[in-house]
Amino acid sequence: MLARKIITASIAGSLFAVMLGLIAADPFAGEVNSAGEYFQGVMLSIPFYLLYSFPVILVYGTVTSAISDYIALFISYKTNKKLEFYISLFLHLLFGLILLGLSLAAAVLFFVTDI
Repeated sequence: MLARKIITASIAGSLFAVMLGLIAADPFAGEVNSAGEYFQGVMLSIPFYLLYSFPVILVYGTVTSAISDYIALFISYKTNKKLEFYISLFLHLLFGLILLGLSLAAAVLFFVTDI
């Protein structure tokens, strides 16, 4: 299970950096005046986002996802097996609220990638 979580974190971390690079192409620049400036900002920001978000998603995301799955499995075993998916989703969202918007988006992406 841990190997699957690490692979999921690698995929989700890479996708998160690319998506964030497309949304916030160059957070330090002002107004973008052309498509060329936008794409240049995207190409410069993706490695920056990878540098800072990938290790956090890899470590924090892997650990909290494993914890979420174990708790969801335990609770659903005691109550109703059909609730495991929803409990796991809720716990992923709860752990993703640590930095609100960005971390919540990363948690949702991690959960969707892990399905």
